[in-house]
Amino acid sequence: MTLFNGLSLLKYKTQSFLKKKFIVVFILFLTFFKPTVTMNTLKLKIFIALTAVALVSCQDDLGLASTLPDGMEINNSFPAVENALWPYFQSFEKAALEQGLVVDLVAQNIKGSIMPIDEANVVGSCTYGGFSPGEIVIDQQFWSRANYYAKEMVVFHELGHCFLFRDHLEGKRPNGSCISIMRSGLEQCRDIYSSTTKDYYVQELFSVNNRSF
Repeated sequence: MTLFNGLSLLKYKTQSFLKKKFIVVFILFLTFFKPTVTMNTLKLKIFIALTAVALVSCQDDLGLASTLPDGMEINNSFPAVENALWPYFQSFEKAALEQGLVVDLVAQNIKGSIMPIDEANVVGSCTYGGFSPGEIVIDQQFWSRANYYAKEMVVFHELGHCFLFRDHLEGKRPNGSCISIMRSGLEQCRDIYSSTTKDYYVQELFSVNNRSF
């Protein structure tokens, strides 16, 4: 009985020693070999010469650039998002619901802001990965001159990265128009996103085959 208790005590002390040793080694590992967290930043390039039509051709749909479509009301708020982006975040949730997908961007805590982007021809970016929520930035100069549907296309594109985790998709249809709003801007296809083409591009955006979750 005494021998058994002695062996048990020895086993306990050995386990405790190994446990403490593991903790010390783990702390040293974190101190000197800090693990890296992968962050992805995907950017949407728009070459002005190729997309002038995309910025101005929807005036019949919209009128002034600052005007929302008729009947649109802002019913949701997004605390982590600049107020000017709220209509487009709300529209993304509505479009997703129409495709059978419930989206809560507030719960995802995706951030959104409008500010100057220094990189030439880049109108939007999405950074996601690691332990941080996704963050969308829209170029201020683009925002000040674009109409509603051009803005919506860019916001939907960036949320396609930050929420749907989609990559860029290149390609053009026989008429030269882009097959997806998820194009990178490096290929010479025409953006024709508008009130009349939105249904096609939204269906493609939220297609089950194109989601990464």
